[in-house]
Amino acid sequence: SPNPVFALPDFSLARLNDNIVRAQWGVEWKQNQNFISTIHSSFQYDYEIFIDPTWFIDDYYLNRSVIIEPTLRYIFSQNVSSVFGGEFSRSWIHSNELKEVTRNQQSLFLSSEVIATKFSEQSLETILYPSIRYDNISDVGSALSPKIGVNVGLSENSELRLRSSFGKSFHAPTFNDLYWNFIGNPKLKPERSTSFDAGIISVFHLLGKLQFELNYFSIDTRERILW
Repeated sequence: SPNPVFALPDFSLARLNDNIVRAQWGVEWKQNQNFISTIHSSFQYDYEIFIDPTWFIDDYYLNRSVIIEPTLRYIFSQNVSSVFGGEFSRSWIHSNELKEVTRNQQSLFLSSEVIATKFSEQSLETILYPSIRYDNISDVGSALSPKIGVNVGLSENSELRLRSSFGKSFHAPTFNDLYWNFIGNPKLKPERSTSFDAGIISVFHLLGKLQFELNYFSIDTRERILW
């Protein structure tokens, strides 16, 4: 693994050693065709060592995390379905380069899909995607992130479609951002942004199947974290 170059002489003595263990499991219950529940869980253990005698660097990182993600999916009708779920995690870090930290996260989300097949005189399919997510992170704070998306067919065969979405998002600073010795800033606020996108997609049957897309994106970020 290449080490940072601080000067012209480089004696190729840097060494990086990673030991990683990951375990995942999941269970799904299908009570009937309309109601499905799942639970997924994962555990990760990382022990990383970086040594560079040339610059007297001898660092180690011990990272551990446990994540549990339950979800419930219910189909109300052929045109309406919803997914309700959560994410609960605990992360630990121990290092000679960072302050020792434990982070707990609790998140809940609800997303739906609503299909209207008779939006006008023509049989144009219109799909709405409303969703909302709540995040609470022990050493950062909490946020509520709503979003709405729409996908409209502009032709009877639905090969010309208009799609758009608008919503808010939340990004927590990492352990390095907050707690790295001498450089991390424990007063950092999380990034919060508002985004909008719109686009059109079309499929042409000319010497095969050709797909054309035109998209526009706009993102307004506050408290952006720049390393």
